[in-house]
Amino acid sequence: MYYYTYKITNIKTGQFYHGSHKTPDTNDGYFGSGIYLRRAIKVHGIENFRKEIIEYFPTEELMRLKERELLLQHKFDKTYNLKYAACGGNTRICYNNKRKKEYIDKLISNPHSPIGKKGSNNHMFGKSRSKQWCSDRSVNQKAKMVELKADPKKWADWRSKVVPRSILQCKQMGILRRKQVKSTNTKTHETKLFPSIKDAAKHFSISHQLIGRAIKPGFKIKRCGRSNAILQYIRFTLV
Repeated sequence: MYYYTYKITNIKTGQFYHGSHKTPDTNDGYFGSGIYLRRAIKVHGIENFRKEIIEYFPTEELMRLKERELLLQHKFDKTYNLKYAACGGNTRICYNNKRKKEYIDKLISNPHSPIGKKGSNNHMFGKSRSKQWCSDRSVNQKAKMVELKADPKKWADWRSKVVPRSILQCKQMGILRRKQVKSTNTKTHETKLFPSIKDAAKHFSISHQLIGRAIKPGFKIKRCGRSNAILQYIRFTLV
């Protein structure tokens, strides 16, 4: 087994990436795994990147120590590295949920990492994606889906992981977005409290979109009909 640290440099911009790798074959074609590095390779083309091996080591421990030293040494330089600790490997496998959270919290607290930065601290603050970038991303995503659907096993595995998670997230967001609504009868002055606009719409048998418009200040009834007749004496307000 070979252990070595390496440096990959963008010959166009001079920006670089430090990493380490263990392999039984030094010609295995490995070319880094950093998120920003991989994105840059897609933009500039792999032919515009140069990889150089810095040093070989007899053990993995010595390799990791050297990688950490390099990362800290270039901590304030413009690099493709997101972290300044030699973790390496697949973090989805190596970390349980607790360790994943600790790792992400460290990235968020790191002032030199773009992870978790909001407002003016975010690297995209005041910027917008170009139409070409959006178009290229759309084409790439569609191509990935076509490739995924072409393999029934991969497609089934993807759906079994993504679909349940998406449904759960939608339900959770639905709960968070629920707003209590109070209805007031202007004739009898009777009030009712509903956990959401949808529940109020179901009770009065009118659309939740109409109640949503009726809640807004300055709403005026412009059409005739049963739903609008209800809104003539029922007032809705958010609680």
